Amino acid sequence: MLLVLVLVLVLLCVALLVYWLQVVEQRLERLRVLLYSSLLKLRMLHLLHLLHLLLPLQVLRLYLLMLLLLLLLLLQKPLLVQVLCAAIRTRALIMLMVRVERLVLGC
Repeated sequence: MLLVLVLVLVLLCVALLVYWLQVVEQRLERLRVLLYSSLLKLRMLHLLHLLHLLLPLQVLRLYLLMLLLLLLLLLQKPLLVQVLCAAIRTRALIMLMVRVERLVLGC
């Protein structure tokens, strides 16, 4: 019983951290879009190299989602595991698209 309680508390903490990282990532993405549009006007695309903060946050969030998946497997919640697997696949696809975008832009 105590182990289940500890697992649920860890699950809640990791879920809260994933949510917080998502909020930070959204703010950084808005900043990136704003700076990108401003830099396009100024023809200073080389400054986009400063915005590589976004990808490490996405990688961290992907690992946290995998940790959530492991915890849900330990708690034997199959429906939540399926939902989280879909979220992990989506996150990995988004990270791949971001890398391709950076390769195309030359960042």
